[in-house]
Amino acid sequence: MKYKKSHKKSNIYIKNPDKCYSPETIRKTNMLNSNKHVPMDILAKENRLKNILLKSIPLVLVLIAVSSIIFFIKPATTGYSVITEESNFTDNIGLIVNENSDYTWNLENEGLLKSVKLNGEVKNSGTVKIYLEHENNTYLIFDNKKLKESDLEGITGFVVIVDEIEVEITGNLTADEEAIINSIITNINETKDDVEIEIETEDNETKTEVTGNLTAEQTALIDSLTAILDVRDDEEIIKIKIKSEFLEIEVPDEEEEESDDEESNEEIDDNLINDTINTTEPLNETVVNETIEDISVNKINIALGYKQDSIYDANDDGRENIDGVIDLTVENTEFDWQVDEKNLCTRWDTFSVENEENILACYGSSRCCSFVDLSSVRPDWNEPLYSTYGQYGAGLNNIISAQVLYVDYNLSLQVPYSEIYYSEWKNLSAEFYKDFVRFEDACLESCILPNLNSSSYKLIFEIDNSSLILDSITYRVLIDKKINNPPLLRKNFSDISFSRDKKHEINLNDYFYDLENDNLTFNYYKNSSINVSLENEIAVLTSDNDFTGTTYMFFTANDSVNTIASDVFKVEVKVPIKLVKGMKSLRDLIDLG
Repeated sequence: MKYKKSHKKSNIYIKNPDKCYSPETIRKTNMLNSNKHVPMDILAKENRLKNILLKSIPLVLVLIAVSSIIFFIKPATTGYSVITEESNFTDNIGLIVNENSDYTWNLENEGLLKSVKLNGEVKNSGTVKIYLEHENNTYLIFDNKKLKESDLEGITGFVVIVDEIEVEITGNLTADEEAIINSIITNINETKDDVEIEIETEDNETKTEVTGNLTAEQTALIDSLTAILDVRDDEEIIKIKIKSEFLEIEVPDEEEEESDDEESNEEIDDNLINDTINTTEPLNETVVNETIEDISVNKINIALGYKQDSIYDANDDGRENIDGVIDLTVENTEFDWQVDEKNLCTRWDTFSVENEENILACYGSSRCCSFVDLSSVRPDWNEPLYSTYGQYGAGLNNIISAQVLYVDYNLSLQVPYSEIYYSEWKNLSAEFYKDFVRFEDACLESCILPNLNSSSYKLIFEIDNSSLILDSITYRVLIDKKINNPPLLRKNFSDISFSRDKKHEINLNDYFYDLENDNLTFNYYKNSSINVSLENEIAVLTSDNDFTGTTYMFFTANDSVNTIASDVFKVEVKVPIKLVKGMKSLRDLIDLG
């Protein structure tokens, strides 16, 4: 009977278009509820809800699983931030090298090597080359023959090329791009061309401007660089500027200097005599007639030379290091009459070529020196001039001239006379050079390197009749720098309450975590109402001095670098409830109330 009854109701519902129960749904409903007197409408709805829940269970389980994974794994995530930045460092070396040798340079700060420059001193003689070697590739860092002209004192008889290549780069370049730029610089160094190259990329467009004449190889390198920049898939703005300037300075050799002696003598004669004693004619105007005849007869033949057989300037060539002495003398000067040496003086002129300045000094008779408006600085006219760097304005390259004078006169009215004779000017060179030349930030092929990746490199020294002091190495590297993330608050603290005679435990790991999984050190706001004992991540709160009432506090977490504080939460300490005798629980007290 129940089956028929249900069957009838089923037929009714099937015919009702407003109800959405399929025959299969109704059949299952009848089977599952065969012993229950429940209306078909309710049973069908319940069955449909069960189907929905059954279909939803797998999705819910997945969501729960994912949520659990995210929740529990989050503290162990190594989510620290890493940035790549360029840094400059200097490693002190303190190496003295006198022969061909190798040196292993261990970087104190490792990273992708982008540039290497050397600092130190090199002896002025011989040749010195230094290479950087990495994986069978060598890069020329230093060549003493390519130092600037200002550092090549005392080297004569060739053309010195003063070279300067300025490189400015904005933006991050790839290893290939840096390698091409390095090749361009090397090629320009070889050809000694004055060029200016500007390359700029912006809005996926590369613009190139060139001033000066490029070789075919330089043009090909620039075209290759432009092609690589054109296909970059980032939007970074790249600006590259390379500017070279080479000046030729001709340094005369000794033979050329000697051939020009007569010409330079005439120039110096004119200039220096005009500066100091007007001209010879004004001198003769002050002499009486009979003295003029003597001037035409008596002559001084000056003999200027480097002092022979002295401890100074052993080669007698007028070249000494910057701490040395060059001695010059006029002691072999000849006179064609019986001269009274107490009336003689020698006027020395030191002309600094680089400073284009001269300073005069007079040796010998005070009366003779004062006649040409100078004071006598040495008593003897034939005392050697000991020229040193800096004395009388001497620079690195100097022309030292000398003139010998004889001055004797009496201006009294009784027996007036005047005997004044002087030699022509003669000059010799005096050159000072540095035994060791200082160099800073020296780099040739190592100014820009293609991101070499090693913790150590070999320096190769090729030295011929010279010496080197390598003070330090300045280099630029790309370094991955770890950025520490501060601890994070997982959730806010809720207000808590506990009885004065009880304690309250809090697991602080439920509230704080660290992205790098660093060990956290916890602390808390101290007040006079609550005692807090910390053991690892567990905080135990108790009432202090039987305090009851409401107070506030917060906790902090520190990862040894950064600290984070929680929210401020309320702590309520309640008065403990004492049960009356016969009461077994708080329910009994409530019931009494």
